Formats: sequence, structure tokens, C-alpha cells
Amino acid sequence: MAKSKEVKSPANNFPEESLSPKSMVVNYLKTPNYRTYHVDGIYGGLTAQKKIYVELFIQRSVTPQQAEHKIKPDGTPGDEIERQGKPGIIREIESGLIMDIEVAEVFRDWLEEKINALKDIKASIKK
Repeated sequence: MAKSKEVKSPANNFPEESLSPKSMVVNYLKTPNYRTYHVDGIYGGLTAQKKIYVELFIQRSVTPQQAEHKIKPDGTPGDEIERQGKPGIIREIESGLIMDIEVAEVFRDWLEEKINALKDIKASIKK
């Protein structure tokens, strides 16, 4: 039988004489509600509590409410004759994020780092 390894709390990971630890283990857990979202755009602004809010959306054409089709000789639907529905496009808001300025700055810096890394990859592929 394999021995289990004792997991110490952060307070117990460092000698008593060490007041400033050199590292820390961070564990990431996905909640049962975790999802990956496709994002076509963002919308947002500021809240009354002086926070930044961002809503993430996907953009698509409108699904018709009804369509009429010719009937093929084999009895299956053929070419569309008429379509009824709303005009325009749909923006489905997938989720909203609210953050303070400190988190927004970290998010901006992280996103900029990823954008630059992707640009570097694309530039190296073109060469």
C-alpha cells in the first residue's frame, strides 16, 4: 500500500525563523459550473461602486421564426421559399465580469502578454 504524503498548511511550510517565504503553492480548482465560452465581443462600463464591468457576448445571425420550403419529389424539404423572423443580428451575452481597478490592470497586463506572445508566434510562422 502506498504511503500518503502529509500536506502541510502554508503556515507550517516555513521554518519559524523565516518570516518571508520564498514560494507558495497555489492550487486551481474548477467549480461544477465551469464552462469555456466563445467570445465575439465585449460590452461594459463602470458601476456605481467604481468597479469595471464587462459582458462577454457571441454574435450570430437571427434564427428565423418560420421558414417555408418547396417539397422535393422524394417528400423532403427543398429550396426555401419564404422566411419570417426578426431583422438584424443577435448578441447573446454569455457572462459578466465585475472587477476593481487593481484586478483590471492585472487582467490587462496578462492579456497584453498573451497578445504579444501570439504575435511573436505568428511572425515566426510567416518567416
